[in-house]
Amino acid sequence: MTSVMAAVGLIGVGFGTGSATADVANGGTAPMRQVYRSCDFSVAKYVDASGYGSGHATIGTGGSGTVTADVFLMIGRPNTPYQVRLIQGPRPGSQTCNAGDPGVMSAVLNTDGNGTGSVTLRDAVRSGATNAWVFVDGPPDPGEIRGEFYTSEVLTSLQ
Repeated sequence: MTSVMAAVGLIGVGFGTGSATADVANGGTAPMRQVYRSCDFSVAKYVDASGYGSGHATIGTGGSGTVTADVFLMIGRPNTPYQVRLIQGPRPGSQTCNAGDPGVMSAVLNTDGNGTGSVTLRDAVRSGATNAWVFVDGPPDPGEIRGEFYTSEVLTSLQ
């Protein structure tokens, strides 16, 4: 019995593991996590998360020259507007990714009484763009600099 348990443990640890790509295929779904990212998709250090929500974004082009992101948030703050940005990359860390910047489309996601909401964003694929990701942020509490935030866990390929 002990040798069987050891063999099962080794299978779980050693087999089926390999290096995975950091991109999700065009039209794929990427989970969102409470990770604050810079505009170049790098993780910003020393920024604490404050929310309890989660969600996902399905991003793709459908071969049309237009990028679409279907964003779903759950366990957010009830009856709250969140700003959602669809950010096309690559972009340097020195370039901003605010609403209205080139390669950035934004919309408002309003949650219901349960803290659940969804929104769809569409934008023309920017020349040279090879990937896209989503940044969701809510309003800050009084006296705070930023509210809760959620970003795509991985980049989505636009190829």
